[in-house]
Amino acid sequence: MQLLHLFLLRLYKLLRPQTPKNIPPVIIKPKQKQDAEVTKTELKSKINPSQLNVSINSMKTAKNEVVVIIISCNSEQKCQKLIRNIQEQDTEDKYTVQLPQMKKPRFKLVMPTTNDMNMEDITNCIKQQNQYIQDDDYLQLTYIKQIQNNKSIVFGECSGDLFGRLMASKKVFISWERCPIYEDTRIPRCKKCFGYNHKESDCRNRLTCAICSLEHRSENCPKSFKKCCNCSRANEKFNLNQNAEHEAFSLDCPTYKYFLQRHKASIDYYSK
Repeated sequence: MQLLHLFLLRLYKLLRPQTPKNIPPVIIKPKQKQDAEVTKTELKSKINPSQLNVSINSMKTAKNEVVVIIISCNSEQKCQKLIRNIQEQDTEDKYTVQLPQMKKPRFKLVMPTTNDMNMEDITNCIKQQNQYIQDDDYLQLTYIKQIQNNKSIVFGECSGDLFGRLMASKKVFISWERCPIYEDTRIPRCKKCFGYNHKESDCRNRLTCAICSLEHRSENCPKSFKKCCNCSRANEKFNLNQNAEHEAFSLDCPTYKYFLQRHKASIDYYSK
């Protein structure tokens, strides 16, 4: 049975659709505050992409404390080549140039709650009972969360190569159980305004209902209509025309799909 399992995993790896490798963007950050157009003009005066044989997919700005220029290329080698060329232009005193590290894929598996197994025990079971996992594969469990029906969710991360094998197997052997495993695609979400990528303690937005987007707790909503607060904010801020007639937690929410796509673009599904 194990040999058949390994054969099917290898066959799946050969036949599965090849997704493009996510390429981290080049981040150019001025060491002192200056307008984004100043940074762009200086970069364009010093760098000639055609001479470097580098294709620029996009060039955009991100505003935090300092305006940051984000350049997307079509391969990591091209990004590294662009970085070296920028650094050769005597810009180190003015700019910080870097290629951010991609994130590891995350997973979650569901197993019966047990008090006699800690995370080290579970890790050892996963590595020893599933023959497609090799000794040098990176696999790290992060925490365990108890849920209903006497079950627990075990969260972790692993290398991209192992992630493909885990997703192909769909289940992993742990002790006497065969536990389902899924990709963990959670995106940080505020419990006050239901916006993305910040905590309630850092939120500066008003209290917002996830169902109707009015100013009350979601559990107190009369549910007379549905209006997504995130899509409404995006429509107002960016002059969009997204359908907002759904709850903020809807998996069909256009804003959720946008942040999910951004999240997946930051993951290295090909790491060893």
